[in-house]
Amino acid sequence: MRYCVLGLGVSGKAVIEFLEKSSSPFIVVDQKEPESGTFPFFLESAPPQLEGVTCLVKSPGIPLPHPWVVEAKERGIQIVGEIDLALEVLAKKNKTVLGITGSNGKTTTTLLTTHLLQQRGIEAVTVGNIGTPLLSQVENRAEVFVVELSSFQLSTLVPRPSFDRAVILNITPNHLDWHASFEEYSQAKFRLFSALKKGGKGFIPPSLATCGSGWETTASWKQMLETIFSLEYRVGGNVFLKHDLENLAAACCLLEPSREEVKEGMRTFRKPPHRLEFVRKVRGVSFFNDSKATSVDAVEKALEALEGPLLLLAGGVDKGGDYRKWIPLLRENVKRVFAMGGAANRMVEELSTDVDIEKVVGLEEGLERAISLAQTGDTVLLSPGCSSFDQFRNFEERGEVFKKWVWEKVYE
Repeated sequence: MRYCVLGLGVSGKAVIEFLEKSSSPFIVVDQKEPESGTFPFFLESAPPQLEGVTCLVKSPGIPLPHPWVVEAKERGIQIVGEIDLALEVLAKKNKTVLGITGSNGKTTTTLLTTHLLQQRGIEAVTVGNIGTPLLSQVENRAEVFVVELSSFQLSTLVPRPSFDRAVILNITPNHLDWHASFEEYSQAKFRLFSALKKGGKGFIPPSLATCGSGWETTASWKQMLETIFSLEYRVGGNVFLKHDLENLAAACCLLEPSREEVKEGMRTFRKPPHRLEFVRKVRGVSFFNDSKATSVDAVEKALEALEGPLLLLAGGVDKGGDYRKWIPLLRENVKRVFAMGGAANRMVEELSTDVDIEKVVGLEEGLERAISLAQTGDTVLLSPGCSSFDQFRNFEERGEVFKKWVWEKVYE
């Protein structure tokens, strides 16, 4: 078999390393020439050169209408992702593989699931969309592989027995600048269940129960958890909110832990940063960093979780969501919205007749304006609802810069 590796990102590099170890022939295609490597290389702007290629391995972020992908499809060449190569290896090793996807909450649920497993003394590794390519870990001695999966990765998932259990946390409009429609995006998420092993279980939230039959819901676990925890509680230095219980319910569906395991797990778990992360409180004003909220739905969850009055920093690269969905929550507890980036004009257009909204140049100006208006009891919330690429490399950098400025610009 001869491969074409399309894209030299993190996953593409993992594919190359894997193919080199297995002495499989391949070519590489990317936007710019690599700094090192002896493999045949083509610029992606060049006409597709797929003679002799039998499998194209596409980096997740490359859209399906890409010329090299379209040409491969027309030639009948198999199109897969790095995830598919890895799952094939793990199936031969009889490893336990858990799959987690959703519009929001994937990373927290993936980390929480791994934490609960490790608490039991089980060797478990967190891989996939979280940042570590699954293919780079196929030689890991771990007993369980907890895989976070994006809609990009799932769009080419091969429907063969791969996952022991899998969960879809939620599906709300997201990445509509990449997917042709919300229907296509939803279908990509549900492809996860096409790769369940015989006897494997798939779980969905009650809100998706009408989308398909045969899947168990997370409802019973969520009801049980609500008898253990209140809807807002503090433990182990963390602040847990309503949607955190939804993530925990999903992890419980995958693992079926005891009540004692759940309590101890939540006591010792550390939530990842940039997800409704409390930064500091100064002169009665609280600051929260929710930079990971890159969709309309994620911002809704943040607005539901925090009590007002709020000063909301939103905007960035528009992903096609409907900002008008925020209006009921904005009216209820938001004093002013500061709209920034490429999405600012559309935010103002969709929200200005219903809420107080102000267009700002960027995050720094938005934060400074929020600080100037904040009064005792207010909360300044960064929850963008958009991608960060207009000003920052990623949501992590955006969140770190926000926290840095909060400490530098807000005085006791």
